[in-house]
Amino acid sequence: MERVTGGIAWAFASCALLALMLVPLAGDRGIQVATSMVILTSIAACFVAVKFHRINVLYALALVTAAAYLVLSALFDELDITTDVRWQPGLSNMLTNIAITLALITAVRARRGPFTTREMLDGASVAFGAIAVSWLLVANPLQERSDVALLPALLNAGVIPFSVILFGLTAALFASGVQEKPPMWFVAAGILLNLMAEITRSLIKTGAIDPIASHLVNGCIISAIMFASAAIMHPTVVDLVTLRPQLFRKPAGRVSVRVILVVITLLTPITLIAATSATSMLDTVIRVAIALILIGMTAGRMLHEAASSQRANQEILDRLHRDELTGLPNRSQLIIEINEVLEATWRSDRRPTLMQLNLDRFKNINDTLGHALANQVLIKVAERLCSAADTFGATVARTGGDDFTLLDPHATSSSQALVHAEAVQRALNEPIHVYEHTVFVTASIGLATTPKTRTIDADEFLRRADIAANRAKSSGQDCIAVFDDSMQANLATRMDVEHALHGAIDRHEMTLYYQPIVETSSGETNGLEALIRWKRGDRIVPPAEFVPIAEESGVITTLGTWVMLEALTDLGRWISDGTVPPTTTMSVNVSPRQLADPDFPDIVAEALNRSGISPSLLWIEVTESMMLAEPDLARRTLRRVRAMGVRLALDDFGTGYSSLSILQSFPIQRIKIDRAFVRGVAEPGHDQSLVRTIVAMGDSMGLDVVAEGVEEIEQLQALRDMGCAKAQGFLISHPVPTEAMRSTIRALADLQSLSMFDSYAEQTI
Repeated sequence: MERVTGGIAWAFASCALLALMLVPLAGDRGIQVATSMVILTSIAACFVAVKFHRINVLYALALVTAAAYLVLSALFDELDITTDVRWQPGLSNMLTNIAITLALITAVRARRGPFTTREMLDGASVAFGAIAVSWLLVANPLQERSDVALLPALLNAGVIPFSVILFGLTAALFASGVQEKPPMWFVAAGILLNLMAEITRSLIKTGAIDPIASHLVNGCIISAIMFASAAIMHPTVVDLVTLRPQLFRKPAGRVSVRVILVVITLLTPITLIAATSATSMLDTVIRVAIALILIGMTAGRMLHEAASSQRANQEILDRLHRDELTGLPNRSQLIIEINEVLEATWRSDRRPTLMQLNLDRFKNINDTLGHALANQVLIKVAERLCSAADTFGATVARTGGDDFTLLDPHATSSSQALVHAEAVQRALNEPIHVYEHTVFVTASIGLATTPKTRTIDADEFLRRADIAANRAKSSGQDCIAVFDDSMQANLATRMDVEHALHGAIDRHEMTLYYQPIVETSSGETNGLEALIRWKRGDRIVPPAEFVPIAEESGVITTLGTWVMLEALTDLGRWISDGTVPPTTTMSVNVSPRQLADPDFPDIVAEALNRSGISPSLLWIEVTESMMLAEPDLARRTLRRVRAMGVRLALDDFGTGYSSLSILQSFPIQRIKIDRAFVRGVAEPGHDQSLVRTIVAMGDSMGLDVVAEGVEEIEQLQALRDMGCAKAQGFLISHPVPTEAMRSTIRALADLQSLSMFDSYAEQTI
């Protein structure tokens, strides 16, 4: 059906073009035939549009009205236009234009949504400009004639403003995103022809144009209605008229074009008033009214633009100083308010306080609920904070994704600020309901109060609160920390370490120490664990001081890559020169950042290739925490590494709450018993029972078991008696540098003859 109606629509459009060319040449009989054809095609088009295209009846009514106008014109012999002016044709023409105008307004609103105030003002300016020109060029000359009354003159001149309005509405519809639709071009052609016909008709009646041009008017009107029939017959007309406002509103046209059009329509009547003289008292009054209305409309337009500009500037300022999601002040606005508070209180007894809140585990909420619901949680948190802050007169700002800051200008001491922070903490601890979800939110809170002895600026004040919040977060979740000078000193130290870590490898400051792993039954060296050390000046920096900082800053990835290659290279050299047996393994610790790196398996493969070490000699040690943070990612990465032949060890076994489940979920071949349990293994009690259970479990699962932190002979003997196969610790050897490895291995070989190993060997035999 769509193909049929589409083909008929193009046939109608072709007939419209033929009518435009042939009707002016035809006689009265030809015009009557063309009129009959137009009436039949319009009825058919209306039936198809309403029945099959399901368009609004208003559009069909507009077309029927236009066709009826042709019938009335034919009955009154108005198609053969003369200078005769009567009110009946003018009224029917006016009604036709009103019907078409309503149809176009409905179509434009359906495509673009409601008109803006600026667009309505521009439309009114264009319409009034057309009315003024119609009076000056058509209505006034007509009513000056002795045979024409004022009402018929106004009715016959009034069609020009309507035609101009129709042209503007068509342009608005054309710019609403339907330029490629054939019906849009048909409508545009019909409206343009209608405008030409009405202007020509009016000028003929005033005597400005020869009446012979009436045949051109006939052709334009018939062709316009044929184009309208083609438009509503085409199946894509639904895209023009269906009430389906676009998601993103498109402007009615370029602003510059609209402004030029308004200026032209306002200047044209002013120019005509200035260039022509009044012909009567009525003409003089109307000219004065036109001038006053034009001045008023121009002033109103300027006032509206000024108000719009002011609103736009205010919106920009609000966006600059307000958080878009919560409506709270943002960081820039908070700094302004902090400066005002500091200025007002620097000589008073008050000690304004900043409360920095960082939501705990908010990333988990975002990943679980999604971004939209997580935003709703933030809005609820903002409401809770505002309610709590109102009780002690504080201002709440959102200073980051999940960061909020409270400025309390009335606090008098740190203890009072702490009471307020606890109130905020209690307010947040209540469950938050977001649709069908219930969320529990906690925050790490840092407090900073202004010092008594000196002034402070907003940036330093905020920095202190942020330092305290970081301390609270590192101390655990749902904690409160109060800033003191030691925190800033610690932060300065951390910054110094972080900066010094960059380039430490290139400066040859990093080095590896190795701790042997031995068989508990014989004392034979089975493997080595690589431990990084930092030679900074004359001091060896232990890993506990710089590894966490390297982890936070991301430097750990570079350090880890270097450790992997360096350790395997040293092992290859020691195997080659006979320092260690060919079966000696190398254990390398891996950080969470490394495990999260998708290139980590490639880094391991590269290190194995460059060092020439068999993958089976490499143990990669991971902790429970890094596998729980991103379990899916860790599982994929470790499986790729295990597929190379590299073996995996679970370090610090027993200290976490999910160690057993990790053994089921991840490809682990070794567990390392944490030193916390080894410490009490020589004495009857809980530690001894736990270690015995771990060893038995490891044996049953076919896992290699290594005990860490062995420092006493009794501990080694107890582990050996329990069946723990391997051990490492200070009793066996401290971590030693590369150059001391040969002497260390020689010393360990001598230890194999010690009584504890010798006696165990005899018992075994």
